Amino acid sequence: MYNRILHFISRIVIVVATVTILHSCHKGIWEELNNINEKITALEVALNALENKLSIISVENNGDGYTIVFSDGSTAIIKDGKDGADGKDGVDGKNGEDGKDGKDGADGKDGADGKDGADGKDGKDGDTYIREIIIEDTYVKFCLTDGTDFIIPIYGSISLVIDKSNDIIAVPNSTISIPISWESSISPVIIECISSADIKSRIIFSETQTNSATVEILFAEEFDEYSKVVVFASNGERIAMKTLTFERAELTVKNGNILEFTSEGGIVDLSVFSNIGFKIIVPEEYNSWIHAEITKSLSEYHATLTIDENTSHNERNGIIRLLGESHSHNVDITIMQKAAIDAYLEKDSLVVGKNGGTYEIPILTNANLELTIPSDIEWVKKIETKELDETTHTISVEKNSSGKFRECTLVFSYEDLNVPYVVCQLSDNYILRISHECTQLYYPQIIGDNVLSIIEWGDGTSDTYPLSTPHDYSASTNTSAYLYFNDLPESIVIQNVRDITHLDLSKL
Repeated sequence: MYNRILHFISRIVIVVATVTILHSCHKGIWEELNNINEKITALEVALNALENKLSIISVENNGDGYTIVFSDGSTAIIKDGKDGADGKDGVDGKNGEDGKDGKDGADGKDGADGKDGADGKDGKDGDTYIREIIIEDTYVKFCLTDGTDFIIPIYGSISLVIDKSNDIIAVPNSTISIPISWESSISPVIIECISSADIKSRIIFSETQTNSATVEILFAEEFDEYSKVVVFASNGERIAMKTLTFERAELTVKNGNILEFTSEGGIVDLSVFSNIGFKIIVPEEYNSWIHAEITKSLSEYHATLTIDENTSHNERNGIIRLLGESHSHNVDITIMQKAAIDAYLEKDSLVVGKNGGTYEIPILTNANLELTIPSDIEWVKKIETKELDETTHTISVEKNSSGKFRECTLVFSYEDLNVPYVVCQLSDNYILRISHECTQLYYPQIIGDNVLSIIEWGDGTSDTYPLSTPHDYSASTNTSAYLYFNDLPESIVIQNVRDITHLDLSKL
């Protein structure tokens, strides 16, 4: 571009010299030539400054343009272009006289086709001048009429470039590095930084680039929106300054950091406030029953947390991690899920002799069951034991002096689990007594209405009748087994009587 513009300038100089000889030219032509000469001179000075890497000392507004002084003392005057005055209208021409009609000529022969003309010469380049200038803080931009432009820096200008300086997200007790660069029309350049008391900062210069560095910033546990770092760049003439402000990294779970689930599991909407990117990590040992998926609303993040049902009899815990962007900020969430609650009684009832006593009720369970006795039952009491034993409950049964068979239903409960347990107590009024001397007794079959009854085997144990299995004794001695009916039947049939020495029906 530079050589082409110089060629045009030399061509204009020749034209000016030629026109000078033509003394008879009008005054307007001289003014136009003078204007062209000024434009050429301004462009020539500006191009010389560009080629020699000069800078601009001053730019003065003259009202109709600018006077620009360069660092070598040269001056360019750039005027705003004005529209020329309109020319005068020409004189109208006179109408000519009509000519006389001539005689018709004979038809001529068609002429031969002419040869193609030679190609025309290339047109000359259009005029190129400075169309306008744009003045910025650190440079002046020269825009030419041919559409090109170039920039010349202002003397002493300096600029400091930091991609992001406001609300830089930082994590407590961490270090971050902010890249910076600068441009200056003169050297040397000094770069410094200062910071508020709650953080520390320093400049680390690049070993490969002369106009770049890094601001290293160390954050303590406590800092806030008032914490800042100010970076200065100075070349002795001017100072450029940038202020860095910070925002504390936030990654907070509004649901809390401990989530509890029943054995049935379920789905929970995990609400997360965060100003940094993050992802949820479910460790491999927990991903068979913990599932998470992140979604994002307009104002906050959400995660759908799904916990599968726990069919085991053991509680289980898992930990998921919200992993912050660049691993800079993490939040752990503990998932606690209760076990599937079950309770198994060795027997669903207890038969107590008429004299009562203290009895332990064994129960297989993984819950701390609560034993409840109906409020209208006064003959059964719960005994609190000092030792913690969740699998055994102890009750006491008072002596039955009513002369009647009695029973009640106790309940073992835990949350939604309820296990009934029947306590029956005998009285003096037995219905049937059987004596025997065997080690295994099959009780006779009783047929009739209301035959539901209690058998007291005579060895301190009892069962609910009817039953199909024999009762075993530890030794073969003379023993009596008693049968107690809840309600006295009107009639009964006794069958399969065997291995007995005496049958007492006197109570009937």
